[in-house]
Amino acid sequence: MTWSYALIAASAVALAACQPASETPEPTVPTPPAPPATTETVAAPAAPETPTVEAEVTPEAHDHDVDARDDSDEHNHDEHEGHDDHAGGEAHVHGHGDLAVSRDGNVITVSLEAPLANFGLSEAETDLGDSSVYADQSVTLNGEGDCLRTERSVGAQSDGQHGRMTIDLTFTCGDASKVTGVDVTALTAFEGFSEIDAVILTETDQAATTLTKTNTVIEFP
Repeated sequence: MTWSYALIAASAVALAACQPASETPEPTVPTPPAPPATTETVAAPAAPETPTVEAEVTPEAHDHDVDARDDSDEHNHDEHEGHDDHAGGEAHVHGHGDLAVSRDGNVITVSLEAPLANFGLSEAETDLGDSSVYADQSVTLNGEGDCLRTERSVGAQSDGQHGRMTIDLTFTCGDASKVTGVDVTALTAFEGFSEIDAVILTETDQAATTLTKTNTVIEFP
C-alpha cells in the first residue's frame, strides 16, 4: 500500500515534468491615440456679379419730352403774342386797363392802371403836369354814402417805349354800405380806352367784369 502511494506520487512528478512550459504572455503595448481629425473648410466660389443695366430711354419717350417742351414753348408764345412788355414786365396793351375797387367798413379804395397812350399821352413821357385832371375824370361813386375823396395818388413810369399810369384814390364815407357801385368815367373821358377789366371786393364778397364804353359801371355784390 505504501508502495502504491509512492508510485502514484512519482508518476505525478514525471507527468508534470513532461508538460510544456506555460507561455509567458507578451506585454501589452498601448495603442497610440489617433491624430485629431482635421476638417478643411473650402470656400465656395463667389457668384458672378450681376452687371447693372441702365434703363434705356426709348426714342418714343424722348420724343414725348421734346413734344411736351415744344407745346409749353408754343403755349407761352401764344400767351404773349400780340403783347408788348413794358418796364414792369406786365402785358402792355393799348386801350386796355385794370381796375380794382375795395370796400372796408366806411372806406372805399380805387386803383386804375393803364397805358399812357390811353390818356392821350406819349409812352415815353412821365411828366404828367397837372395830374388832378386824370384823377378827377377816372371814377365816380354811385349811391348816397356821403363820401369824400380823402387821398389821391397819380404816377407814371416808362422804359422809353412803353409807359403806364397808375391812379390810386381813397374815399371816406359816412355810410359806405349805401354806395351801390363805381362808374368808371375814364372809359368815356379818354378816347384811348376801349375796355377795362374790373374787380370789386367787400368784406364778404367779390365780383368781376369787363367794362366798355357802353358799360362803365361795376356794382358792389
